[in-house]
Amino acid sequence: MAKEPLIKVSCISKGEKIGLINYSDLVVFDKEKTIVALRIGGYPEAVQAMSDIITTGCDLELQGARETLKVTTKGQKNYERRLSHDGVYAEGMHYLKDDVPNTIMIGDGESDGTKVAVKKNLYFFCKTQEDLYAELDRKLSVPLIPEFKDYFISELRNRNILQQLTVYSLGHKFEAWHMKITEDEKEVTKVLKDGLKSGKITIPGTQSGNLTVFNNIKTFTQYLGEFGRVVAERIKKCFPPRFNPAVEPVAPEITEVNDCVRNHAGYSLFDAQLGAAEALKRQLETDKMALLVAECGTGKTKIGSAALYAYQHGNPKRRVYDKAFNVVICPSHITGKWVREVHETIPNSYAMHVTKSIS
Repeated sequence: MAKEPLIKVSCISKGEKIGLINYSDLVVFDKEKTIVALRIGGYPEAVQAMSDIITTGCDLELQGARETLKVTTKGQKNYERRLSHDGVYAEGMHYLKDDVPNTIMIGDGESDGTKVAVKKNLYFFCKTQEDLYAELDRKLSVPLIPEFKDYFISELRNRNILQQLTVYSLGHKFEAWHMKITEDEKEVTKVLKDGLKSGKITIPGTQSGNLTVFNNIKTFTQYLGEFGRVVAERIKKCFPPRFNPAVEPVAPEITEVNDCVRNHAGYSLFDAQLGAAEALKRQLETDKMALLVAECGTGKTKIGSAALYAYQHGNPKRRVYDKAFNVVICPSHITGKWVREVHETIPNSYAMHVTKSIS
């Protein structure tokens, strides 16, 4: 089977003396033929020039193997763009950004004093319906639970609130969606209310058809007050913790770190600190990245150091050498504190303050 050719992207304007050509393997546009996402490649200078035109607004011609389309870009800083290059080849990724909620305002309407609700645009890029529902749950403020998925997506589409976009993608199949709703999301709220009242969706644990509980529920704040515990339990099941100290022990390397702290500093780490270090270690094992967010004085230095030590020395398959090298980037006035705490925390460690470039 022959490989589908790249899409030729052209911006030609004789009046403005513009003539640029790039090639794309990914194009997403809406029913008005407005570009929602576009990835282009070519020589760095050509990609940079085309990217500048896209982000300021222009008309483009897309020429593929089967058809030629005229499309347009919004410009006016609506696009997020990411440029990269490797030698004489460069790539530019562009996609429309969601409207920021705090920039959406309710403005004055006509002279009769009515108010007009300005709508916000949301964009979703996903591979499956499960991914789409997860993105809807992340970007919308209304509470969603897994049991609502089929009804919720279907009803959003039936009411033309959620619209599927056209995607041309070479090698990677995925879907793109667009939603335009008011800031208070009243259209989405109505979808859920209608489904609950009609019995098409129900709260887990409630009897089907028993709608008297909704007689006094007028807002989602009241809804959460009534069913918040059920929703919270569903969230806990969907997002299990990395480490549960009530049923699991910490790794031996974490205990080894605690012994080192006790010998050097004269005290032991709290159980919560040991648990946090174990959770960070497990996060590193799966995603190679972890974030530790805590208030000043909670022991982030020791927790993070313990997690790194356990991660680098706890798995024989990953440990190639007995030694590990780590770099800490921190404000200059606390470098001494880091050196001291590393010595207190990590067994057989050596820390030093680097004042010059390590390149």
